[in-house]
Amino acid sequence: MNSYVPRILSTEEKQFLSPEAQEAAYHYFISEEVPSDVTEKAILQAQVLSGFGVRAISGELFHQLINANIFEDFSRLSAQLPSKDLMHRIY
Repeated sequence: MNSYVPRILSTEEKQFLSPEAQEAAYHYFISEEVPSDVTEKAILQAQVLSGFGVRAISGELFHQLINANIFEDFSRLSAQLPSKDLMHRIY
């Protein structure tokens, strides 16, 4: 059973996301392909980019932000895992 709780983008958030990026955000929220905090982080990053003169980010850039956040989460997790050298010494 899908645990999805409806998430509506605010008017302010919509200013920073093109229609394609908004569609992508809703897709990620509904499909749960990525954790919702990853999607939320990408939305916040879109707002930050707007401070640098980007009006509304494209759908393609939104997908790239999602992928970058997934990679960052994966890198952080893998850094917490024991090294191969340590695992060899244990076994």
